[in-house]
Amino acid sequence: MSTSGLLYAASRLNFPSRISSDVFNTWYNDIHVRDVLKTSGINSAARYETAAVPQDSSPWTFLALYPVPDIEFLNTGEFTSIPVTSDVLPGPTHSCMDIAHFDMRRYREVGRRGDLDMPAGPTSHLLTVEFDLPSHIDKADDQAVMDWFYGICSSNGAPQRVAIHEVFWAMLFPNGKPAEPPRYLALLELNGDDNVYDEAIKKIHLVANVDQWKVHKKRGWENPSRFSKKMTQSNGNFSHKLNGPYLWRRAPQGVAKSSRGNEMKDIKIEPAKGISYFTPAQETPAGTAANPQSSGKAVPKLFQSITIRGLTFQNRLGYSAEDGHMTDYHLAHLGGIAQRGPGLIMIEATAVQPEGRISPQDVGLWKDSQIAPIARVIEFAHSQGQKIGIQLAHAGRKASTTVPWMLNHGEIATENVGGWPDNIRGPSDIPFSETSPHPRAMTKDDIREFKDAWVAAAKRALVAGADFIEIHNAHGYLLASFLTPYANKRTDEYGGSFESRMRLPLEIAQLTRDTVGEHVPVFLRLSASDWLDSSSSEIWSLQDAVRFAEALAVQGAIDLVDVSSGGLHSSQKVKSGPGFQAPFGIAVKKAVGDRMLVATVGHIRDGKLANQLLEEGGLDVILVGRGFQKDPGLVWTFAQHLDVEIAMPGQIRWGFSKQGRRGTPFVDPSVYKPSV
Repeated sequence: MSTSGLLYAASRLNFPSRISSDVFNTWYNDIHVRDVLKTSGINSAARYETAAVPQDSSPWTFLALYPVPDIEFLNTGEFTSIPVTSDVLPGPTHSCMDIAHFDMRRYREVGRRGDLDMPAGPTSHLLTVEFDLPSHIDKADDQAVMDWFYGICSSNGAPQRVAIHEVFWAMLFPNGKPAEPPRYLALLELNGDDNVYDEAIKKIHLVANVDQWKVHKKRGWENPSRFSKKMTQSNGNFSHKLNGPYLWRRAPQGVAKSSRGNEMKDIKIEPAKGISYFTPAQETPAGTAANPQSSGKAVPKLFQSITIRGLTFQNRLGYSAEDGHMTDYHLAHLGGIAQRGPGLIMIEATAVQPEGRISPQDVGLWKDSQIAPIARVIEFAHSQGQKIGIQLAHAGRKASTTVPWMLNHGEIATENVGGWPDNIRGPSDIPFSETSPHPRAMTKDDIREFKDAWVAAAKRALVAGADFIEIHNAHGYLLASFLTPYANKRTDEYGGSFESRMRLPLEIAQLTRDTVGEHVPVFLRLSASDWLDSSSSEIWSLQDAVRFAEALAVQGAIDLVDVSSGGLHSSQKVKSGPGFQAPFGIAVKKAVGDRMLVATVGHIRDGKLANQLLEEGGLDVILVGRGFQKDPGLVWTFAQHLDVEIAMPGQIRWGFSKQGRRGTPFVDPSVYKPSV
C-alpha cells in the first residue's frame, strides 16, 4: 500500500562532547545547516530552530520536515539515522548521524487555501494546529471543514497559506511504537510579527475546546527546494515530544554579538501549554518537593505525590473551598491559591439545580451558560500546572438561606433577595431549624429530575476542564439528609432501612462514575457524625459512616472519601480543636484499607500536625479550607514548618532562593520562616 506521508525528524549533533562551543555554534548557523542537510541526500526538507527547548530534548534542536511520497519504505528502518558530513566535524570522515529521532504519519489532504502560487522560500512563522472537529461540522464534507477552519484563521488577517490533512496513522521511531495521532493537522504560514500569531492562537482557542487543540507556534526558514508551487506536503509538528505551544524561531544568519564581542543567546520565556493567553510555564508545579532535598532528609508524606486514576497530585495538601459564587473574585482568590501549589483545589459546592443552591449567590452548573466562568478559573489553575476539581452539590432542606458571612446567616433568603423559600426539597418535610425554610418531601419524579440534573452537571464540569469531581454528601445537604434517620422518614425504597437510606447516595456515586468514565477521579465528602445526643436512636454516628464507606468501597465508584462531620441539625454540639475530625477519618481508613483513599479536614493549622496525621494516622490526604482563606501560601508555610524545599512559580520564588539555587524551581525554606 502506498500512502502519502510525512517524516518529522528532530535533528541534532550527536557528539557534542567531541567539539568546542565555537564549533557547536558554527554547526547551527542556518546557512551551514542548509549545506549539511544537502549531504544527507534529502533536499526537500524544511528546518526550524527551537527557541525554547523542553527539558527532555537536546539543546539547539532543529525540527526537520521531510515529505515522503511512499512512506512504506521507512518501515525497514532505513531512516533510523542519516549520515551527514561537514568540515567542522572532528575525525577523518567529518561525519555524524544527524537524525536523532523522528515519527511518521499517513494522511489524506482535505484541502488548501490562500496563496497557493506563492513562491517557495522563507516565511517568518509557522503555526501548526492539531484539532478535532466540533460536532456540528460534517467530517465527510471537506469543503465545510475548510470553510470552518479557514474562517477562524482569517478573522485576524488571512494567512499566506493553509493546508489541512486528516491523519490516519502515526509511528514513532527509533522505537517503532504506534502513536495516537490527532484527527486533523493544519499548517498555517504567515508573515508578520509575533502579535499576528498570538491573536490567531487566541481566536482558535475561543471557538474550540482547549483540550481538543494543540497549538504550536514556530518561526523559521524553509529550504527553497521544499515547496513546489503547490503546497502538497506541508503539515508538521513534532508532537510526540512537544506537547502544547512551542515557539520555533528562524535560524539566525549569524551568531549575534554584544557590544563587547561576546556571543548573545535569545532567552525565551516559555508559555504555559494549552492556555489561550500568555503566562509563563511552570515546568515544576508549585508545591512539588525537591527530591532529593539538599539536606539529604526524606520528603515528608505530606509532600509526597499521590496518583489517582492516572492523575498525579504533587502533594497531599488540598484546598477545600468555602461556599460562594463564581465571579472575578474567585479568579483572583482561587488563582492566588493555585499559584502557590496545593496538590488539589476544590471549587466550592456547585449546585446541579437552581433550587439546590445554599444561598442565592452560590455558583451552579445547571445550564450551559455557566460553563465559561468556571472554565476561566480552571484554565488559570492549569496554566500554573495545578489540578482543580468541582464539588457538585444539592443543598436540599438547607437551601434558600442567607450567606454565611452575614450576622443573620442561615436564615431564610426570601424571594425579594433572590431566594425560593416555597421550593425547598428534602427526603421528608423536616426543616433544618425553626428559622429555616420548610421543605417538601421529594416525589419519585423529583428524584429522577435530580439524578438527570446531576449527570448533566457532571458533563458540564468535564467540558469546563475539571480534573476531578467531588460529590457533596455531608453537612446536612440533600444526599446526607437521605442517609440519616433524623431527616429521612420515607417509607418507599429511599427510606426506612439503612440499605434504603443509602440507596440515593450510592446511585449518585455510580451515575457520576458512569458519566466521567474510568480515567477521572471521583471523591465523596462524608459526614462521620452529626454531633447529636448519642442516646437518640435517630443519630448519624461514626459507625454508620464506616458502614456507608464500606458500601462505597464495595461499589468501586469512589476513589477518595473526604471525611468531615456535622451540619445535620442546628442543635449540634461540636467539640472542635486542632485536627478534631481526624479520628473519624482514621476510623474510616482502617475500615476501607487500600480500597479507597481517605482525606481529613478541620482545624489543621500547621504542617507538622498535617504530616503526622498522614504518617502516623494512616490517612492519605489533608484538606484545608479556612487556612487557605487566611494564607493563600499555606502550602509554602506548611513546607517551612517541615523544613522542606518546594517549588514555587518563577515570578514568586526568585526573591526567596539562595543565589546558588537561583536557577532551580525550589525556594529556600529558611527565608521568612514562620513559627509553628
